[in-house]
Amino acid sequence: RGFGYSDLRSKAPATERTLFGFGSLSKSVTALCTLKLIGEGLLTLTTVVSEVLPEFSNTAVGQATVHELLTHTGGVPAAGIAEEIISNVIKKKSNKGWTFRLLFDRLTDRARYVPKGRFAYSNEGYMILGEAIQRLTRRSYRECALEVLVKLGAQRSDFLWTSLPRILKATPYAFKGGRYVEVDFPDVPLMYPAGGLVSNAIDMANYSIALNDRLEVERLTGIPSDLAAKIFSPYVKARLAAPFADAWYGYGWIIKDLGRDTFVCHSGMVGVSSGFVGFLQNSNTGLSLGSNSGLAPVFNIGVHVLSLLEGTIGEHLEPFEEMASLFKVMQGRYLEVGGSEEFDLFMRDGWPYLRMAADPNRRVYPIVPWDGGYIVIVSGLALGLEILSKKEILLERHLLVRVDDA
Repeated sequence: RGFGYSDLRSKAPATERTLFGFGSLSKSVTALCTLKLIGEGLLTLTTVVSEVLPEFSNTAVGQATVHELLTHTGGVPAAGIAEEIISNVIKKKSNKGWTFRLLFDRLTDRARYVPKGRFAYSNEGYMILGEAIQRLTRRSYRECALEVLVKLGAQRSDFLWTSLPRILKATPYAFKGGRYVEVDFPDVPLMYPAGGLVSNAIDMANYSIALNDRLEVERLTGIPSDLAAKIFSPYVKARLAAPFADAWYGYGWIIKDLGRDTFVCHSGMVGVSSGFVGFLQNSNTGLSLGSNSGLAPVFNIGVHVLSLLEGTIGEHLEPFEEMASLFKVMQGRYLEVGGSEEFDLFMRDGWPYLRMAADPNRRVYPIVPWDGGYIVIVSGLALGLEILSKKEILLERHLLVRVDDA
């Protein structure tokens, strides 16, 4: 189903076939392309970066293995390229000149901040894999990735934003000055392997259904089934917030053992668009969703929706149900102590929201679980929210006291 608008100006509705930027879901595609090369004998999981990209020969990054890049354990320092590309789009600055040489220069200029073998989420590691794929195949990353995607049922997906029909694409929006502003999409080939995927809910559903059958993956793509099985193998603790504190990372996917089932998911965000895919391997239950806002908490929404499906996850995703129960009794109007602002805290479709009572536009801000607590996204800022009692809330440093029930 579609909710809301794919374009605010024309009021064109979003549908299940509207194209959004799915960001880091690209990493699962890059992992498949890499495994395909391993199946063809062009790579191994223990191949080090410098064997394929000799310019890294005298660098620490050059000693990272393919397996380590896939699992974010290669000790690759952060170069901030994806973040800068997204920032340029939001600020309406040019994004020309991004080359792999620039990535190489930035990586070799920086010290190693994360020890090799320790999980540290890395867009740069997947950009390196994308470059390796191009050099070994002598084809563009986009060509290799689309070949895999099409065979796995993602017929409308792509990476080159300008190649897609305008009528199918959601207009990208940045939240600036308290309102949504239309901006460009961060279409930079260097970012494709880490976060360039453009897709829709139907394609991502087909893709995840196909991936869940490793024999089908082998039949469709030629990737040996034993290699295809590795994408969902738990290799390293992913260090995520509750309820995924004990989750693991495979090859481009987050994995959580639920005892009687295995939950697999990933989300992505490119500043002006976001996406989520999650499913249970044994129950054949899952969902995919996209948004043309980078502020949409798609990971939290996706997990919460799955937790509501009877007989699937149950008590294993309890924190989301606990959150709903907690905020249900907190509903009401709150007055800022020592100030003049009034806020309404209310539930909508089982999710808690905060709204400034005096706002003529009646904008609402979702309350999102974060790092063992809660945050509220207001005008692009993440504000900490702490419940002190059934009638008191601390919003950043501001004490709010309930003066009227909902």
